[in-house]
Amino acid sequence: MISPAQSSGDGEPEKNEGAALAALGATLSPDNSGIVTFGKYRYQAKVAALLWLSCLQAEGPVAVICEHIDDVTLVWRDRVEFRQVKTRIPGRASWTFSEVCKDGGGIDSLMRSHLAFREGSGGMNIKATFSLWLEGASSLKEQTASFFQNPKSVSGTDRAKVLSLASAVAEDQKCTFNNSEITEFLAKLTILSNRVNEQDIDNMLFAALAEALPNTRVINVAKAGAELVKRAEDAQAGTLVTRNAQEFMLAVGLLPATGVNPLERQTLTREELIALLPDDPALGQAQLNSLLTSGKPISSLRRKMILACASREVQMEAASLQAVADSRRLEILASSTSAEEKLAELADEILDHGKTVAQRRANSTIPGQEVFLDLKHDRLILRQLDVEGLFTSRHGQLGYLCCLSDECEYSWRAS
Repeated sequence: MISPAQSSGDGEPEKNEGAALAALGATLSPDNSGIVTFGKYRYQAKVAALLWLSCLQAEGPVAVICEHIDDVTLVWRDRVEFRQVKTRIPGRASWTFSEVCKDGGGIDSLMRSHLAFREGSGGMNIKATFSLWLEGASSLKEQTASFFQNPKSVSGTDRAKVLSLASAVAEDQKCTFNNSEITEFLAKLTILSNRVNEQDIDNMLFAALAEALPNTRVINVAKAGAELVKRAEDAQAGTLVTRNAQEFMLAVGLLPATGVNPLERQTLTREELIALLPDDPALGQAQLNSLLTSGKPISSLRRKMILACASREVQMEAASLQAVADSRRLEILASSTSAEEKLAELADEILDHGKTVAQRRANSTIPGQEVFLDLKHDRLILRQLDVEGLFTSRHGQLGYLCCLSDECEYSWRAS
């Protein structure tokens, strides 16, 4: 979740934007980084790139900072959000209360960030919030579901576990962390569970960029995505100082007279993002906001349709047809032992027709749009191909083709 904030609306950094950054600049990162695997490094960079796109929202942050105090920090003029990113090894069990509240589980890192920021920003009156981004599914059991929905509500033995973790963190940081402050920390904590997994985050980034750049050629959208991730990796590693970052630091009064402010190397600004994109982005777009805050994976079907320049309306209609057809396919598979063979035969027929239609639109600039509409028009032809009458809804056969597309068997354009 990306929290709303006050925004000047003109996109230019203002002096009072320096309040939150000054507090961050005065805060030393706690020594708790540990070993970062290459897989987490890449995933975290893509999360940072996604969050960087949130700077295009009307009430979005003015900058995103990587690997300072915590994995990612979102910065508004007068507040900050520290975000810890936890990845999941494929095949591992769901996230649980016990797992996130153990040493190295994520909550402890955010507690360290709270304590470090408390010491570094003393007297600056900067609001700080905390969020834990969890790749993959979380447990549905009451203990976990209740804590993830409302961390402040934790009680009994579960609260005792949180207090014990806080005590260990405070001892390690050589500072105090009393009961009332822990309650306050929990009130500022958000658990972002069921976030998009490593296999799907590329699709999500691509879809978000396509929303931000509605008038840009698909190939340039894809290139911009790669550039955003590369720039986020640079910020993670602190290997590059950009002119935009320097100008931003100067504008908010954080650029020293000599030398380099360390935050320059780790800061991704709204101005740099706009300068990096190939065309002027659509600012404050509701669809982009919805996509960035949902955390839901983007299907292969939708990615293919975006690549084939289908409209958002067509993408949504295709997804709806797919859902109906997928449900019907499960019914068919349960109905007889020969169902799988019949579905495979129908798949061959429908794919052949779909490829023929796509070939007729080979010179189109919006093939996905036109191919889908052509196939809707071919409803009776598709029904004739379904000699067994497996799919009975009005556009059931087209829905089945959408299922096949989601399984990487159809691209909605000439190959």
